Amino acid sequence: MGDALDDLDDKEFIHAALRDDVEAIRRYGEANPETWTGVRFENEPRVRVIASFTGDLGRHEAALRGLLAYPDRLVLEHARWTRAKLDLVASEIRSTLRQRQDETGRRVMASLGVGTGVVSVGLQADQEDLAKELLARYEDAIELEVGAFSYPMGRARARPRPQPGPEPEIIEIDGLELRLRPERRVFEMGDHGRADLVVRNVGSHHLGPLYSGRPLLALLVDDAGRVVGGSAPALVAGTGLGIDLDPGAELSVDVLFGTASYREELGYLVPAGRYWLRTYLWLSEGDPPRSEQRAMSPPLEEVTIVSRRRRSERAEPPHLLGRWPNYSI
Repeated sequence: MGDALDDLDDKEFIHAALRDDVEAIRRYGEANPETWTGVRFENEPRVRVIASFTGDLGRHEAALRGLLAYPDRLVLEHARWTRAKLDLVASEIRSTLRQRQDETGRRVMASLGVGTGVVSVGLQADQEDLAKELLARYEDAIELEVGAFSYPMGRARARPRPQPGPEPEIIEIDGLELRLRPERRVFEMGDHGRADLVVRNVGSHHLGPLYSGRPLLALLVDDAGRVVGGSAPALVAGTGLGIDLDPGAELSVDVLFGTASYREELGYLVPAGRYWLRTYLWLSEGDPPRSEQRAMSPPLEEVTIVSRRRRSERAEPPHLLGRWPNYSI
């Protein structure tokens, strides 16, 4: 059955037109917390509003249709868990992960959020054992990611983090030199690291203004030149970097990286071995930029990843928690 919204081609316009209906559903659901789970849009084959409840759906459908401007866009969906139950699960998991982080001295959680019918939990790439514990306890009330992949690996809803596309065309700017200086050369599996990207004017003329807004992350490249891993944080802010350098001047920018695997056949962590760090500095002219960003890349820098030692065998470097942004806890 059609309605007036079928004449709108843009899904965003339809979403906007349905906003009042979505809010009416949300208010109704929050007034019925013993069965309410959530509401979301579904865009195919046509835009619809999916409302999720536990228990008797017929009762809720009868009550909701009289509240909506577009009742034929409503679809009710049975859920196993109420929103209240999922909020409780999320609170328990957050407490557990904070405690585990305090006990181990290492970052554990990457992200935590309550969706429609499920709690989404993102763990660091070295937390496969913890993921197993959480899944055994909470079962289908949670969806897990470990590093860049869903847990267990290869499940039907596995959602690898988007992989880097083709390598960009690398440009050179006369007089502008880039060097990448890792904080150290040896990292344990599961570590997060940082490096300084040193940007220097080695020419005889002023350089700038140039602008870079993209996050600075380094990738791990193997002997064959393949990208095999890197960071899998929940959020990474852009740099907002402006470059305006006189001859001989330089600036230094933090570059972050991790040891999460980007290749399913390697597991959640890149294995121990020798790798190279690759990063890109995306630049445009002016501030605000007046052209599309183009990529420069410093020479690759070698690092070695070793197997994790037992905690009793090492003194944990303080920067592992202090220098890497904590977006979730």
